Order: sequence, then structure tokens, then C-alpha cells
Amino acid sequence: MVSWKKQQEALYDKEQCKLNPDLTISRNDFKFAKKQSKGKFDDIVLCPFCLNPNRLDRFIVKKGLRVCPNCEVNMKTSTLTELDSLDKFTLFIFNYRLNGFWNKVCLDIKQKVRDARFNEWNKRLEELGLNTYFWKRYKDMRGDIEYED
Repeated sequence: MVSWKKQQEALYDKEQCKLNPDLTISRNDFKFAKKQSKGKFDDIVLCPFCLNPNRLDRFIVKKGLRVCPNCEVNMKTSTLTELDSLDKFTLFIFNYRLNGFWNKVCLDIKQKVRDARFNEWNKRLEELGLNTYFWKRYKDMRGDIEYED
């Protein structure tokens, strides 16, 4: 007998097939099902919170989430593997900003060097050569208007 939890996981898994009442097999067409991308362990991924590149297997798994070896922020595997373009990266940060993205970037228990942590993140972004394009796209998403004198 299959547990209820396993039945629900199978229901939400796009790779699963289902047995129809007429005993035919068909693909799972449940509207919330999606194919989960599997990360290769030797892929180099970029942590969005500290911008340090590491191999995927360096991110330790704790309670189903990956922990960055540098900044120790928990995140899904899909967060690391699906941010493969600058547009996706910018959209991720824009959507996550209301859930505490900038607080995680500026994570400091004593709350004394928050600006220094943000400046360090911004400097790493510049070292990767992504600074100008990222901030332009981010401001476009926010709807900021640049005024010319």
C-alpha cells in the first residue's frame, strides 16, 4: 500500500503516468504538475545571495534545501540550477525582493555593516561583468524613470 504522501508526490510529478479506469496508461495531465529539472553535481552554480560560484555538490542538503557553503543561506536546488541567464537572475531578485532578498544579501546579526555587505555584493556583481545590465533591467522592472538634465 502506498502512503498518502507518495500518492501526492506522484500526482504532482509530470514524469509519472496514470492508470485510467479503462486500464490504459496515459501521461499525467494534472495542471500543477511540472517537470523538475535535475542538477548535475559537477555543474558550477552561482549563489544569488553571495555571488560566489561553487560546484552544486558543495551545497550541503539540509531538510530538502541546499545550504550555500559561503553565506549559509538555504535555497531550493531549482534556484541554483534554473538561474542560467541574466534575465532569469534579475527576475528572480525582483520577485524575491519583497520576501527578504536584500535582507539575506545584507545578512548581519549585529546589523552594523549592512551597507558594507551590499557594497561587497555589488562589487562581486561588477567583477562578473553583470553590474550595468543587471541594474538597468532591475530599474526597468521597478519602473524607475531616469531624468536627463
